[in-house]
Amino acid sequence: MDSFFPLIEKLAPLYGMIFLGVFLGRLLKVEIIHLGKFLFYGTTPFIIFTAILPMQINKGTLSLPFLIFTLCSSFALIFYYLLKNTWKDERRNIMAYCAGTGNSGYFGLPLAILFFDEQTLGAYTLTVLGMILFENTLGFYLAARRQYSSLHCIKKLAYLPSFHAFIFALTLNYYSFSLPQIIHYYEGPLRALHTLLGMFMIGIGLSSVSRKIFDPSFISLAFFCKFLLWPLSIIFIIKIESLLWGQYTPNIHNALFLIAIVPLPANAIVISNIFNLEPEKTACVIILSTLFGAFYIPVMSALWGL
Repeated sequence: MDSFFPLIEKLAPLYGMIFLGVFLGRLLKVEIIHLGKFLFYGTTPFIIFTAILPMQINKGTLSLPFLIFTLCSSFALIFYYLLKNTWKDERRNIMAYCAGTGNSGYFGLPLAILFFDEQTLGAYTLTVLGMILFENTLGFYLAARRQYSSLHCIKKLAYLPSFHAFIFALTLNYYSFSLPQIIHYYEGPLRALHTLLGMFMIGIGLSSVSRKIFDPSFISLAFFCKFLLWPLSIIFIIKIESLLWGQYTPNIHNALFLIAIVPLPANAIVISNIFNLEPEKTACVIILSTLFGAFYIPVMSALWGL
């Protein structure tokens, strides 16, 4: 546990951005939906495209994103169908989305840069792609199902910029296409902006939270899935893989563990606003999970030995 306080120190800048977002939200009355849409439809496709294009894709590297995608989808579908007779309102849809993913980009990626060497960071990026793939396919579909038919959801998915960026990047990767140098010049700043605005978005949501939208059952179930089921599942997968195959290195184990302990997804705030899925309650649970992460992540990281 000697690394607990150094980890707190590394997390401090991220939480500083969140509290700056609270200040901006109250002072400037920034609308969270506009910022969220800019991130979801603007910077996210760029992040996906630039992450996939230079990858060396083979059977080994593809196993990580598809492993995480399978885990994300499993949790989402389990909660979606378990809550069928319990929650008749919009919470069921947004809970399924939240159960299947985490704040691996805005929150997890800066931590990975701080924690990991280049090889481990590469492995973490591959796991993030699995979550991004889920968020922009099955996750988007389950969220949209509250308002639209299955066919309409599929049509909306077909027009999703992130989905197009994913397919386009894979195609260009296959043909060994490389980006012009000028694009690489802007790649780092745009990723930093993506993280910065993602943290601001959480802070802006925090500025409007009130006791009226506090939903104990929603919060408890979301926390149970993200902070208990996710880590236990990843640890189980690591142990089984080590016993049966032993193909994953300690670097990959660390990358998988980090993605399991990040807070609930900030993009859920955007999705809940787009489809009107209890946006205030969603913002509340995302914010609480992020605040809880300030203590949970250092403890879990120290226990694991990151």
